[in-house]
Amino acid sequence: MKAMHGFDPDHISEDIELQALDFSSYLIEWFAYVPRWRDYYLSHDQSGPYAYLKKAMQALTFLRGSNRWVIKCPQHLEQLEVLKKTFPDAVFVLTHRDPVASIQSAITMTSYFDRIFRKTVDVAMRTKYWIDRYGVLLRRCVDQRGCLPEDSTLDVYFHEWIKDPDPVLTEIYRMAGIPLTDEVRAKLHAYIAANPADRHGKVVYNLRRDCGVTPEEVRAGFGFYMERFPVKVEVR
Repeated sequence: MKAMHGFDPDHISEDIELQALDFSSYLIEWFAYVPRWRDYYLSHDQSGPYAYLKKAMQALTFLRGSNRWVIKCPQHLEQLEVLKKTFPDAVFVLTHRDPVASIQSAITMTSYFDRIFRKTVDVAMRTKYWIDRYGVLLRRCVDQRGCLPEDSTLDVYFHEWIKDPDPVLTEIYRMAGIPLTDEVRAKLHAYIAANPADRHGKVVYNLRRDCGVTPEEVRAGFGFYMERFPVKVEVR
């Protein structure tokens, strides 16, 4: 699990865990096969759960003292309109990458969860589920992207970030109106250096072997996304 997702005590986790307390978000989909929950969540306006998230963060701020809020979760890509309504003065940073890379990660992680929580592991079911699920998520992202203000929104491409994070960091800090001093930049570089992707080991993905599909077959259904956001093909 450490190789797939960090859960260190001082790790910044996804804020939808606060929404889960309000019986919402797509969090439960990662732990169980619950298509009825997925349909329930997707068919309901999420203004209430996002307002709950904001209230929870206000409570945490009251307890810990004022600071800049930083939240992150892929779910926000399919809830951009509600996100903007809840946090209208935010800086929105949208990260994009080859959908196949994200999907194979989701299939692998949830299949490992099944080894813990279920008597059998149905990789074919997980494969179909997450290909369809990412299709919904990214379609909504494409449809709702226009609601975000251009002067406070940044699209970040994974291949550019991996190559050189400095331009991305500089632009985020500029949009947020926060000085990016040499000291802060050095701390960011030190954190990145101390937390490489393979710090706890490396997960070897193989869609053909493990899932019975090819990257090309999966990617064929995401032309709408890759035409809108020119991500670089990672998985071949």
